[in-house]
Amino acid sequence: MMGSFDHINLELWIPWISILIGSLVREESNLVFGILKRIAEKYPQALYYELRAFLIEKTQISLNPVTSSSPSYYSSSPSPPPSSSSASSPSPPLSSTTSSSSSPPPPLSSSTNTNTNLFNNNITNQNPSIQFAQELMSIMRNKNKQIFEDMEYMVSTMVTSFKPTFEESALNLVSQILAKFYDFIPLGSGDGHMPASLQSKLKLVSLLPSQMKSFSSSSSDHHHMQQQQQQQQQQNNNTASSSNDLSSNQQYSSVIKAFLDEFTDAKIEKMSLEIAMHKLRRWRNVLQNVLTRHMTPNTPLFKFSPKLASFHTSSSNCRSFQPMEVPGQYLTSALSNQMISPQNHVHLIRFGANVKISIGEKVTKRITLMGSNGKSKFWKIDNNENRVRDERMSHLTRVLNSLLLNHPQSRRRNVGIKQPLSIPITNTICLTEDNMQFTSLQNIYDEYCHDVGMEPDIAVLAYHRQLTIIEKKKAKNELENNKVIEEKVRGYREMCAKTPDSILANYIHSTLNADAEALWCLKRSIATRIATTSLLEHSFMIRQRSPQNVSFHRKTGAIISGNFRPSYNSFGALVVGFEEVPFRLTRNLTTLLSPLLVDGVFACSMGVTALALDTHRDTKLLSYLSLILRDDLVAATMISNSTNNMKRKSDLEQRDIEKAQEPMINRNVNTVTDLLHTAAPRALMDQSGERVLREHRVDHIVHRLIEAAAQPERLCMMNPSLMPWF
Repeated sequence: MMGSFDHINLELWIPWISILIGSLVREESNLVFGILKRIAEKYPQALYYELRAFLIEKTQISLNPVTSSSPSYYSSSPSPPPSSSSASSPSPPLSSTTSSSSSPPPPLSSSTNTNTNLFNNNITNQNPSIQFAQELMSIMRNKNKQIFEDMEYMVSTMVTSFKPTFEESALNLVSQILAKFYDFIPLGSGDGHMPASLQSKLKLVSLLPSQMKSFSSSSSDHHHMQQQQQQQQQQNNNTASSSNDLSSNQQYSSVIKAFLDEFTDAKIEKMSLEIAMHKLRRWRNVLQNVLTRHMTPNTPLFKFSPKLASFHTSSSNCRSFQPMEVPGQYLTSALSNQMISPQNHVHLIRFGANVKISIGEKVTKRITLMGSNGKSKFWKIDNNENRVRDERMSHLTRVLNSLLLNHPQSRRRNVGIKQPLSIPITNTICLTEDNMQFTSLQNIYDEYCHDVGMEPDIAVLAYHRQLTIIEKKKAKNELENNKVIEEKVRGYREMCAKTPDSILANYIHSTLNADAEALWCLKRSIATRIATTSLLEHSFMIRQRSPQNVSFHRKTGAIISGNFRPSYNSFGALVVGFEEVPFRLTRNLTTLLSPLLVDGVFACSMGVTALALDTHRDTKLLSYLSLILRDDLVAATMISNSTNNMKRKSDLEQRDIEKAQEPMINRNVNTVTDLLHTAAPRALMDQSGERVLREHRVDHIVHRLIEAAAQPERLCMMNPSLMPWF
């Protein structure tokens, strides 16, 4: 069989690199290794990032099954290449005490002796994928050693420089916990006591220092020495500035101490639900204010990393036969059916001078890569423990786009799905392609709240209190069961009365300066793209469609759906009927599109998408779904085990999990295809093949879904954090 694979064009495997790497843990690993070996020899830069992230994850599983501390394999600091500058510079904008508590990079050592002596026979036998990955790394290193070391040095320095500080990690954790609290509606008499599930979430705050300390324990001595030299030089250069930094560090220490003292285990057990929500909101605002004072929207890159700021390559002084490329070009060329020519790829020249920082529910840092074509490309640094799942969903969108292009109706309407390009640099950190023209519904709502002088989550908190009061009345038999829905609808309508339904439309109109033709084209594009995304959310049971997960392009109307992941229950089955609303189609969206576009372009695009995918059900769709949903379910199981502090699975154990989940995978595939088949427009035929005249239109299922998504009786059942009134 391997001989037949050799005759397949190598470019056809490029879009499937991440799935091929994931298959190294399976029985077909020997065949997959042969394919990856050919890619490593011909296109090493196409394989490097994915393979590096995979190797880091597998070695952490082998050497430290439960904790997240890094093994000694990643403790050695990479030696800088000759062209990189090691000059010191001022320390990062946040305090050095908090910075040193963050995670160091897990660099892959460039020493072959370290690679060969690290893993003993026992570990290799349990995880043969590690041996395959190491051999592929050795092939790439031997093929072009200088490029390999340059890429490793760049990635390791990037992870070190942009690791989150304690304040950033605390803000992200508090925002996540607060969203869980908003979604929890207490049932019963309502004594105000916090349930055990939320207490366990809140106790993660007390574990944050130990996690940061474990990350810090594996940092390199070189990194700490460099920080000390930077601090000493800053003190020698400017005594006054040093004094200000010292007072700033003291303020940070007092804020951190007060934050941790607020959420000790003893205090958490005595907290009521309302008091806990109040404290979380207050500390979220405090952390945002602290970070805003010490972070500027455009921070010079040298304050984060002087090495990246001085990083520079060009074709004139490049030491390597093949220069370092801007990542992601192999995948882009393969998807556009272009011939892959590394000699024509854009080379990385240097990094942009500034880092763009935005502070919201979390801190987002954006860097710029300058290419040899004179263009700049923006990348967002994401900490994402669901990296593998997001990769599989990206594969899914690419497969579905290819099927939509092969159907005449969907191709004529330009129906498609957009997902940003993501490049893994570790097992949990990715570089995500960013475009400043994209904005989310949450950002638009936040701008509106800022203009009217209102906190963005006041409405969420008020709606949560309304639902809590209704549940208390129900528990005291003050409300009959048939009156509960009426009370929830009344509360929902009260929130609608306080929130205009024209916020999104006004934003779009102001962006386009009242150009009627451009406005119509943008609305039509948004209706087409969001219809396709909505159908997939319904078919793949993708829930929690909060406003921050829906982003659109201000000029083209392209839609990006964040956290695009299926929802599984404890048995691994897709959660059918988890929410009353099939997808997000709330008031501001329907007002923007108007009934003309909702009943016309939106419904038509949704039906065409279902029809195009259902047409390829038996030929291509079933095989693709079985492959991708299998990997997604296994990745979700592995993440769940890691979250519950269970032992991470070896290669053999992962194979056993896949075999045990095979019936559930087949069930999930059938669930998705059945929902697509049901939504596809079709004429009812009798046994003789003649059309049966009915009162229903051919796409009546699509219109039923639209009615369900916009029905107040269903919208009032959504979680408060999803903001169904917006």
